[in-house]
Amino acid sequence: MTFRLKIWCIYTLALLINPSFAQTVPVPKPNPNALSIEANEEAGAATGQQVTEKRIYQSACPAALNGTVVAKLLPPISESQCGERSPLEVTEIAGIKLTSKATLNCRMATTLAEWIEDARATAKNILKSELSSIVSSTSYQCRRRNNAATGKISEHGFANAFDIIGFRFDNGNTVTLIDDWPLPETGDNEENPEASQERRSTPELEFLKTVRDQACERFTTVLGPESNPLHADHFHFDLGCHGKTCTYRICE
Repeated sequence: MTFRLKIWCIYTLALLINPSFAQTVPVPKPNPNALSIEANEEAGAATGQQVTEKRIYQSACPAALNGTVVAKLLPPISESQCGERSPLEVTEIAGIKLTSKATLNCRMATTLAEWIEDARATAKNILKSELSSIVSSTSYQCRRRNNAATGKISEHGFANAFDIIGFRFDNGNTVTLIDDWPLPETGDNEENPEASQERRSTPELEFLKTVRDQACERFTTVLGPESNPLHADHFHFDLGCHGKTCTYRICE
């Protein structure tokens, strides 16, 4: 019960008990300038003025707040069937710089940080060098899987995927999938499988295959040179849902 209503109830009760009370106690008059919230909104609508702005609700990313991921929050993305409520523009992950800005959701950026820690240790162990940057490729892009004309929307369309072309190191070396992950040549396995494998076995290839395997433990989809020709020159990582329980993983 509002204060004004309480006063009115007291006044009415007193008037019933003593009718002469009305001559001694003034009744509060309504303030003509005081409008209700509803009246204000109606007045704004009638005059064409915007009374309140529509709020945009976005989620903060813990990995960005604690510095694990260097990024800034972008406005929500809504494009055809694609979109992301709280996209991040990422420039550095787990202390490793990206060669180009990546638009990712928080979960993808956080999982990449965990995997990069694995890749950093692998670089020291196999290549005896510090990982300095990742040669990055596609992140957010509104399209269908494999750029097909029909079919499901790619996880790139939800800022839930990231493509990697290669890696750079403190010693000045660069390892790329197109140069350091040679695909088997026709007839190699038939002629001399052991010699063929030896020609293709290098520390760089060992590094790439190891970080691929480590990615398979963290992402739900990992595609590379041996998956199909479309991925001959890059890794594709995403956190898309596979299977009824979203627990099935694709590692190729």
